[in-house]
Amino acid sequence: MSYTANNIQIQQEARHPWEAAIALGEKYRVSPDGWLLRALEAAQLAGVPFSYIEDKYLKKLPLPKNPTVDLISRDIQKEKT
Repeated sequence: MSYTANNIQIQQEARHPWEAAIALGEKYRVSPDGWLLRALEAAQLAGVPFSYIEDKYLKKLPLPKNPTVDLISRDIQKEKT
């Protein structure tokens, strides 16, 4: 069997923060609850793709902080404590 470009499928980004948290938790061997879920919830509320959280905090790429995500994440943390 030969493979062509038609065989390639692009995986869609998770729609819900908990889906992304579970997938990223398994991929990077981190707990999917706590800071990761909170960061993904904040990204969703800020309209930022989940890939930002993966790139910035799991891959540790030198991306600038997104102040909106940071603020929303802190607010979520306050609500849950």
